[in-house]
Amino acid sequence: ASTSLPVGFVAFGDPSEGFTIGVPSTWERVDTSSAGAAAQLQQLVARHPDLQSAYGDLSTLISTDIKFVGVDASSTGKDAANMNVIVRPQPGITDADLPQLLNALKSDLAQSQIAVASSATITLAGHKALEDTLAIPITDPSGTKSVDNELQDVVAANNDLYLITFGGTGNLYSTIASTFSLTAP
Repeated sequence: ASTSLPVGFVAFGDPSEGFTIGVPSTWERVDTSSAGAAAQLQQLVARHPDLQSAYGDLSTLISTDIKFVGVDASSTGKDAANMNVIVRPQPGITDADLPQLLNALKSDLAQSQIAVASSATITLAGHKALEDTLAIPITDPSGTKSVDNELQDVVAANNDLYLITFGGTGNLYSTIASTFSLTAP
């Protein structure tokens, strides 16, 4: 399914992973499979140091399942609007698996001290999806600890699990999520 983009948005697509998503053209964007991804991510975190807690070791980030990162270039501090798309292979997974998946996600996230504060079932890219509010402990560059609430949409399709995570403050998250579409990889 293809989705037309809102005015001022640009698309990022990963045909091998079977998805496309749009973000505002003013956002900084990193395709983690690109040759310059490590340098781009280092620059991104240098401009937005509070993202270090979210993205951790940048060399590890490149080798994980994170496929795309976007950050609002005009936002600052821990409230910098940002998003990422993670794709994890899950052969055979379907919408019907979401109730059991939620319990597994809660257990997996708890190992990183992240709690699922709330969860709802929504429709995204023509599939049932989980929309979870995550409570994530963060430590800013000055050492101050706080809890950051992030929104994560989880879609099971194409033998993959797609996790779209939105952090910081911003009113574009529902618009960005509405641009998410799936194709057969």
